[in-house]
Amino acid sequence: MYMGPEMVRFLQQLYYQLGWQAEKLNLLDQSLRQMQSELEQLKQQRPITIEKIEYNFDQLKVETLEGTLNIGITPQSAGALEQMTVNDQTVEDVQFEQETPDSFGQIQQEMRKFLVGEAEQKIAQFENKHHFIFGDELRKAIINDMLKQMDDRIRHYMNVKDGREAIVENMKRDIRSALGAYLNRFQHKEGEGS
Repeated sequence: MYMGPEMVRFLQQLYYQLGWQAEKLNLLDQSLRQMQSELEQLKQQRPITIEKIEYNFDQLKVETLEGTLNIGITPQSAGALEQMTVNDQTVEDVQFEQETPDSFGQIQQEMRKFLVGEAEQKIAQFENKHHFIFGDELRKAIINDMLKQMDDRIRHYMNVKDGREAIVENMKRDIRSALGAYLNRFQHKEGEGS
Protein backbone atom coordinates (compact mmCIF):
# COMPACT_ATOMS: atom_id res chain seq x y z
CA MET A 1 0.00 0.00 0.00
CA TYR A 2 1.36 3.32 -1.03
CA MET A 3 1.29 6.21 1.43
CA GLY A 4 1.76 9.68 0.21
CA PRO A 5 3.77 12.35 2.07
CA GLU A 6 0.61 13.79 3.58
CA MET A 7 -0.38 10.46 5.01
CA VAL A 8 3.11 9.93 6.48
CA ARG A 9 3.00 13.38 8.13
CA PHE A 10 -0.47 12.63 9.48
CA LEU A 11 0.68 9.31 10.95
CA GLN A 12 3.80 10.91 12.45
CA GLN A 13 1.67 13.66 13.99
CA LEU A 14 -0.76 11.07 15.31
CA TYR A 15 2.17 9.07 16.75
CA TYR A 16 3.53 12.15 18.58
CA GLN A 17 0.06 13.10 19.85
CA LEU A 18 -0.50 9.60 21.24
CA GLY A 19 2.93 9.69 22.91
CA TRP A 20 2.20 13.08 24.46
CA GLN A 21 -1.20 11.89 25.71
CA ALA A 22 0.34 8.70 27.14
CA GLU A 23 2.89 10.82 29.03
CA LYS A 24 0.13 13.09 30.38
CA LEU A 25 -1.94 10.08 31.47
CA ASN A 26 1.08 8.66 33.26
CA LEU A 27 1.62 11.97 35.14
CA LEU A 28 -2.08 12.15 36.05
CA ASP A 29 -1.98 8.55 37.27
CA GLN A 30 1.04 9.34 39.49
CA SER A 31 -0.71 12.42 40.89
CA LEU A 32 -3.86 10.43 41.60
CA ARG A 33 -1.91 7.73 43.44
CA GLN A 34 -0.10 10.36 45.52
CA MET A 35 -3.42 12.04 46.46
CA GLN A 36 -4.96 8.68 47.39
CA SER A 37 -1.96 7.94 49.59
CA GLU A 38 -2.27 11.32 51.32
CA LEU A 39 -6.01 10.79 51.78
CA GLU A 40 -5.38 7.43 53.45
CA GLN A 41 -2.84 9.06 55.77
CA LEU A 42 -5.37 11.75 56.69
CA LYS A 43 -8.04 9.13 57.38
CA GLN A 44 -5.68 7.33 59.74
CA GLN A 45 -4.88 10.47 61.74
CA ARG A 46 -6.68 10.92 65.04
CA PRO A 47 -9.52 13.45 64.71
CA ILE A 48 -9.27 16.72 66.60
CA THR A 49 -11.86 17.13 69.34
CA ILE A 50 -12.53 20.10 71.55
CA GLU A 51 -13.32 18.82 75.01
CA LYS A 52 -14.46 21.80 77.00
CA ILE A 53 -14.39 25.58 76.80
CA GLU A 54 -14.25 27.45 80.08
CA TYR A 55 -15.08 31.09 80.56
CA ASN A 56 -13.25 33.16 83.16
CA PHE A 57 -15.43 35.98 84.34
CA ASP A 58 -12.72 37.40 86.56
CA GLN A 59 -11.25 38.81 83.33
CA LEU A 60 -14.36 40.90 82.64
CA LYS A 61 -13.37 44.51 81.96
CA VAL A 62 -15.74 47.46 81.93
CA GLU A 63 -14.10 50.66 80.75
CA THR A 64 -17.11 53.01 80.65
CA LEU A 65 -20.66 53.19 81.98
CA GLU A 66 -22.08 53.13 78.46
CA GLY A 67 -23.16 50.15 76.40
CA THR A 68 -24.03 46.63 77.42
CA LEU A 69 -22.65 44.68 80.35
CA ASN A 70 -21.79 41.35 78.67
CA ILE A 71 -21.59 38.03 80.45
CA GLY A 72 -19.85 35.26 78.55
CA ILE A 73 -19.37 37.09 75.25
CA THR A 74 -17.45 40.15 74.19
CA PRO A 75 -19.16 43.25 72.81
CA GLN A 76 -17.60 42.57 69.39
CA SER A 77 -19.07 39.07 69.18
CA ALA A 78 -22.49 39.86 70.66
CA GLY A 79 -24.06 40.38 67.23
CA ALA A 80 -22.37 37.33 65.81
CA LEU A 81 -23.95 34.92 68.30
CA GLU A 82 -26.94 34.33 66.03
CA GLN A 83 -24.57 33.58 63.15
CA MET A 84 -22.51 30.95 64.95
CA THR A 85 -22.80 27.39 63.72
CA VAL A 86 -21.95 24.04 65.26
CA ASN A 87 -21.68 21.08 62.85
CA ASP A 88 -23.54 23.11 60.20
CA GLN A 89 -26.36 23.94 62.64
CA THR A 90 -27.19 27.43 63.79
CA VAL A 91 -27.46 28.26 67.48
CA GLU A 92 -31.26 27.96 67.27
CA ASP A 93 -31.02 24.47 65.71
CA VAL A 94 -28.74 23.00 68.38
CA GLN A 95 -30.59 20.97 71.00
CA PHE A 96 -28.96 21.05 74.39
CA GLU A 97 -28.74 17.55 75.80
CA GLN A 98 -29.89 18.19 79.35
CA GLU A 99 -32.45 20.89 78.60
CA THR A 100 -36.08 20.21 79.23
CA PRO A 101 -38.73 22.93 79.18
CA ASP A 102 -39.47 22.47 82.89
CA SER A 103 -35.87 22.55 84.11
CA PHE A 104 -34.93 25.49 81.88
CA GLY A 105 -37.97 27.48 82.95
CA GLN A 106 -37.39 26.73 86.63
CA ILE A 107 -33.73 27.71 86.49
CA GLN A 108 -34.56 30.79 84.44
CA GLN A 109 -37.19 31.92 86.94
CA GLU A 110 -34.90 31.27 89.92
CA MET A 111 -31.97 33.09 88.28
CA ARG A 112 -34.08 36.11 87.29
CA LYS A 113 -35.23 36.45 90.88
CA PHE A 114 -31.69 35.98 92.18
CA LEU A 115 -30.18 38.42 89.67
CA VAL A 116 -32.64 41.20 90.47
CA GLY A 117 -32.27 40.70 94.22
CA GLU A 118 -28.48 40.34 94.10
CA ALA A 119 -28.04 43.34 91.81
CA GLU A 120 -30.24 45.58 93.94
CA GLN A 121 -28.42 44.48 97.10
CA LYS A 122 -24.91 44.96 95.63
CA ILE A 123 -25.78 48.33 94.14
CA ALA A 124 -27.33 49.49 97.43
CA GLN A 125 -24.23 48.37 99.33
CA PHE A 126 -22.01 50.23 96.87
CA GLU A 127 -24.13 53.38 97.13
CA ASN A 128 -24.04 53.29 100.94
CA LYS A 129 -20.32 52.62 101.10
CA HIS A 130 -19.32 55.29 98.57
CA HIS A 131 -22.10 57.83 99.27
CA PHE A 132 -23.20 57.71 95.65
CA ILE A 133 -26.61 57.24 94.00
CA PHE A 134 -26.85 55.36 90.71
CA GLY A 135 -30.43 56.32 90.05
CA ASP A 136 -33.29 54.14 88.87
CA GLU A 137 -32.42 54.42 85.18
CA LEU A 138 -28.82 53.18 85.51
CA ARG A 139 -29.84 50.52 88.04
CA LYS A 140 -32.49 49.18 85.62
CA ALA A 141 -30.04 49.30 82.69
CA ILE A 142 -27.48 47.20 84.59
CA ILE A 143 -30.09 44.60 85.54
CA ASN A 144 -31.67 44.53 82.05
CA ASP A 145 -28.29 44.07 80.37
CA MET A 146 -27.64 41.01 82.50
CA LEU A 147 -31.17 39.64 82.08
CA LYS A 148 -30.82 39.79 78.29
CA GLN A 149 -27.79 37.51 78.44
CA MET A 150 -29.03 35.11 81.08
CA ASP A 151 -30.95 32.62 78.88
CA ASP A 152 -27.91 31.90 76.69
CA ARG A 153 -25.76 31.47 79.80
CA ILE A 154 -28.27 29.02 81.33
CA ARG A 155 -28.29 26.98 78.11
CA HIS A 156 -24.50 26.99 78.07
CA TYR A 157 -24.33 25.56 81.59
CA MET A 158 -27.14 23.08 80.88
CA ASN A 159 -25.02 21.74 78.06
CA VAL A 160 -21.74 21.45 80.01
CA LYS A 161 -22.70 20.94 83.69
CA ASP A 162 -24.23 17.96 85.43
CA GLY A 163 -27.23 18.70 87.57
CA ARG A 164 -29.43 21.64 88.37
CA GLU A 165 -27.47 22.65 91.48
CA ALA A 166 -24.21 22.97 89.53
CA ILE A 167 -25.93 25.13 86.93
CA VAL A 168 -27.52 27.37 89.57
CA GLU A 169 -24.24 27.75 91.50
CA ASN A 170 -22.29 28.62 88.36
CA MET A 171 -24.92 31.15 87.34
CA LYS A 172 -24.87 32.76 90.79
CA ARG A 173 -21.08 32.91 90.69
CA ASP A 174 -21.17 34.54 87.25
CA ILE A 175 -23.75 37.08 88.33
CA ARG A 176 -21.81 38.02 91.47
CA SER A 177 -18.56 38.21 89.56
CA ALA A 178 -19.97 40.38 86.76
CA LEU A 179 -21.64 42.74 89.23
CA GLY A 180 -18.52 42.96 91.36
CA ALA A 181 -16.32 43.65 88.35
CA TYR A 182 -18.71 46.31 87.08
CA LEU A 183 -18.94 48.08 90.43
CA ASN A 184 -15.17 47.86 90.97
CA ARG A 185 -14.56 49.50 87.60
CA PHE A 186 -17.05 52.18 88.49
CA GLN A 187 -15.32 52.71 91.83
CA HIS A 188 -11.97 53.17 90.06
CA LYS A 189 -13.50 55.68 87.65
CA GLU A 190 -14.97 57.57 90.61
CA GLY A 191 -11.58 57.56 92.34
CA GLU A 192 -9.94 59.03 89.24
CA GLY A 193 -12.52 61.81 88.98
CA SER A 194 -12.06 62.96 92.59
